[in-house]
Amino acid sequence: MKSLKSPKSILYKLLIPILTATFLLLIFSAATLSVIYARQTEQSAIRSNLEILRQTDASMQVVHSHVSQILANIVQKPYLADILSEPMDNIQDEWRGRHQIGALFSDNPYAMIDYEILVFGANGFAVSSGVGAPILTSEEIMELPVFKKSLETSKIVYDSRIRGISSSTADSAVILGCRSLTKQDGSVYGGVIISIRESSLRKFYQNFINQSTSILLLSSDGTVLSSNILKDVGTHDTILLEYAQINRAEGDAYTRTEAKEFILSQYISYCDAYIISRITPAVLHR
Repeated sequence: MKSLKSPKSILYKLLIPILTATFLLLIFSAATLSVIYARQTEQSAIRSNLEILRQTDASMQVVHSHVSQILANIVQKPYLADILSEPMDNIQDEWRGRHQIGALFSDNPYAMIDYEILVFGANGFAVSSGVGAPILTSEEIMELPVFKKSLETSKIVYDSRIRGISSSTADSAVILGCRSLTKQDGSVYGGVIISIRESSLRKFYQNFINQSTSILLLSSDGTVLSSNILKDVGTHDTILLEYAQINRAEGDAYTRTEAKEFILSQYISYCDAYIISRITPAVLHR
C-alpha cells in the first residue's frame, strides 16, 4: 500500500514556484523602475540644459546687439576713411588721428561685457580704447583670420584667441568681433575689432554647470570661442561641430552618442555659431 504524501512536502512544492515567481517579479519590477528612473533623470537633465542654452542665447543676443551698435557708431563716421588710409607724415597727424578716434571711443552705448575697441588702418595706424596699446601692428592685425573672414561678408565675424591683441589683454583669452572697412570702389582701408574678454562672456552660463556638464560656444568652422574649460578656448573640435550640424539639419535639440553622452546644441545665426551643452553619463546615473 502506497503511503500518502506528507502535508509538508506538498507545501514545499507549492511554495517553491510561488517564491520563484515572486522573486522574478521583484527583479522585473526593480529593473523596470530603474529604467523609468534613468529615463526621467535623462529627460530632466536635458530639459534643464535646454533652458540653459535658451538663457545663454538670450544673453548672447544682447551682447551681439551691443557689439553691432558700437561698430555701427564707429564705421558711420565720414572722416574715418581719411584717418585710416591717408599717410601720417608727422607726429601732429598721428596726434590728430588719435584724438578723433578717442572721441569715438567715448561715445558708445553701455555694454554688459568687458570689451575694448581696436581701430586699425591700411596706413599702419592702430589704436585701442583700453589702457594698453595694441601689441600687433596694423599689418599683423590685417593678417588675422578674423579680419580675412570679415572681408568676405558685410556682417560681423567672430573668432577667438587664447591671448588678446592689446597689452591689457595679452594674458587673457578673448573673443574678437570684426568688421572690415571698405571704400565705395571696394578697396580696403582698415577695420574695427571689438575685443571681449572670454571670462566676461563665460559668466552668462558659468553658474549653471557642474563637473559632468560642459557648455561652449562653437563657431561654424569648429573653433571654440568660449568654454567653461578654459584650455579648450581657441582650439578646434570637429566632432562636436558634426553633432551640432546633425542636430540642426534634422531639427533635433540633442543627439545621444555611442559613449552615451548627450550633445545639446542651438544654432545662433547672428554669430554663425552653436551654443552646445555636453552631458556626460556621470550626471545621468549618479
